[in-house]
Amino acid sequence: LSRRCLAWWHSRDSPTPHTVRGFSMPPDSRRPVTHDPPKHTGRGRRVNLPTVPPSSPGDRVYFAGTVGASRGRWTVATAPANANGHRRRQVRARVLAEETHCALCGKPVDKDLTVLWGKHGPRCADRAACPGCVPHPMRAEVDEIIPRAQGGSPTVRSNCQLAHRECNRAKSVKAPTTSTFRVTRAW
Repeated sequence: LSRRCLAWWHSRDSPTPHTVRGFSMPPDSRRPVTHDPPKHTGRGRRVNLPTVPPSSPGDRVYFAGTVGASRGRWTVATAPANANGHRRRQVRARVLAEETHCALCGKPVDKDLTVLWGKHGPRCADRAACPGCVPHPMRAEVDEIIPRAQGGSPTVRSNCQLAHRECNRAKSVKAPTTSTFRVTRAW
């Protein structure tokens, strides 16, 4: 069971069955819905579902994201930060196709770099079969001008720019500045 409309209440006085996003509700299910406390199933996030009906009968309560229910357990299938994965991939492909230089340091970006061959991270399970799993510091990354943590959108093209991985990590989640040049004290 997985629906965008997660919980709803129906009036007991209404003689006709209600339809919620194409799902027809039988007449005996038109009563306030109550749920157990949230349980963590290991998949998705815990969800706080309503236990008190809304003020007027017949109101519908909608939640963001898709929720799955299985044997009394409710979990969110997609985290809100990752809900626009397809749109994010489209914007990333467009940035990689349109830009050639790092917006932070101004140097050209080699879009073919992926990993440091022969270097392994601490969580590498099979080092004999792994060609390398440490990302190359100069590989291409798409940087958000206004970070997501500060309210920027990763799916808007005007908020995305091409950057080296090293430059993007140095920037971190700092607020954007008007100048992209490095400031030095050397006279």
